[in-house]
Amino acid sequence: MVEYLESRDVTFEMHYMLPSVTTALSKEEILALAEHDDVHTIYLVEGKEEPLLDTAVPTNRVAPVWQAGIDGSEGGGSDGNSPITIAIVEAHNVDWDNGFLHHATVRLVSPNGESDHTTRVASDAASFHGTYRGMAHGATILSAGEDGTMPNIHFALNWALDQGAEVINYSAGVYDNIPDLGWLDRAFDHTARERGSIIVTAAGNRRDEYISTPAKGWNVITVGGINDQGNASWSDDVMYHLPGTNEGSSYLDPGSPYHDREKPEVVAPAQDITAIGLNDVPRTRSGTSHAAPQVAGLGALMMHRNPDVKGYPTAVKAILMASATHNVEGDSRLSDEDGAGSINATLADSIVQNHQGDGVTCWGSCWWAVETSSTYPDPDDFLDQFFYASQGDWIRVAIAWWSEADPPPPYPTLGNDALTTNFDLYVRSPSGELPGYSASWDNNFEIVEFVAPETGVYTIGTFKNPDTTTEDDNQLGIVLLRIPMPYRVYLPATMKNYP
Repeated sequence: MVEYLESRDVTFEMHYMLPSVTTALSKEEILALAEHDDVHTIYLVEGKEEPLLDTAVPTNRVAPVWQAGIDGSEGGGSDGNSPITIAIVEAHNVDWDNGFLHHATVRLVSPNGESDHTTRVASDAASFHGTYRGMAHGATILSAGEDGTMPNIHFALNWALDQGAEVINYSAGVYDNIPDLGWLDRAFDHTARERGSIIVTAAGNRRDEYISTPAKGWNVITVGGINDQGNASWSDDVMYHLPGTNEGSSYLDPGSPYHDREKPEVVAPAQDITAIGLNDVPRTRSGTSHAAPQVAGLGALMMHRNPDVKGYPTAVKAILMASATHNVEGDSRLSDEDGAGSINATLADSIVQNHQGDGVTCWGSCWWAVETSSTYPDPDDFLDQFFYASQGDWIRVAIAWWSEADPPPPYPTLGNDALTTNFDLYVRSPSGELPGYSASWDNNFEIVEFVAPETGVYTIGTFKNPDTTTEDDNQLGIVLLRIPMPYRVYLPATMKNYP
């Protein structure tokens, strides 16, 4: 394909580590290119991104984490002694003169320049303003500006990773309102896996439409939004939705072969969020743009607490899901609009501290990260981890792994990446009963929730589905949240739909 384009004297761009090129061609040239054996899929990439836009921090239960000295100011860099770097990838730059952010380098964009939206997003993640403080106020902000076109968004993403960004936040999106994954979804998926990166994306603000692009990707962490009603109590929280309008948290799931994909993974406050914008001026706005950087900031806090987690993005996703105990709507384990729930920083912090080795029994909340292969575990077999629980303990277990972003399955599911490895999740009690079980076809995560029926050692069985193709390698994050009785010491008494 490249040789053909060069022979036609066509200007095109290669994408780092992505088996794709972008170019502008006539209809006749596109039809001719489609005849080449090495051309798998041709996408239209003309869509332009749109922005996806106090009390949020208390709602997220982050104060105890800060009180322990965890603010994102350490854990970064190769030595673990530098601040965590959060990259804000958007079609504008963060205000370089903002006095409440720790600034890193900038990828300048012209003519877009600095914007209020981009600066507020950065503030949600890492502002150290006394009143409107971001989740990880000790972290450093890197501004990865781009021009709003899909190819340049991908270039900015890779530029940020080249600068050493440890968390990527993308609070924008392309609204195509279709279920299939597009080029940018697949580009983000491929980059997340190939570069081992944590990419947080906003779900979108069109409630009755599909999740925006690239938030439909498997390997990104997609964040929806809630309305916390301007207070720290969970009892009156609802999903972000402006009555009488289509503005609200997007949740219509991407398409998949078995029609059981679930997005978003988690949610965070998104309605009436006050953050510091241009010229250090506080402004109040709404949108999942503001929810995503809170999750990115929580990721930075987790890395400060335990730098080990930086190498395991699948474990980060599983920790975020397992600890998201604030149920806003639907089922408390996993539901259409709020995914696993709204984030809970205190519980995420309790999990990330305890990294267990493969096969080592866990005696509290903890996480494992296992490199899997074509024979570990074998197809139709289990990979087991173990934990101790007392009767009556409240248990959540989540697993997550990579999708394979290339190649896609054949038509008619051409627009979707291949979930080449598929795991199911079984949790067995000491007597062999099955209090927790989750098996979806089209997700690269599973999650269970139950009250421990007896005291003893439980088994987390990750089952490799034999109906899927086996990959040579993958990364499996396994997470346990164990909350002893009495629950009210650990969880607000105002949890909704709690059994």
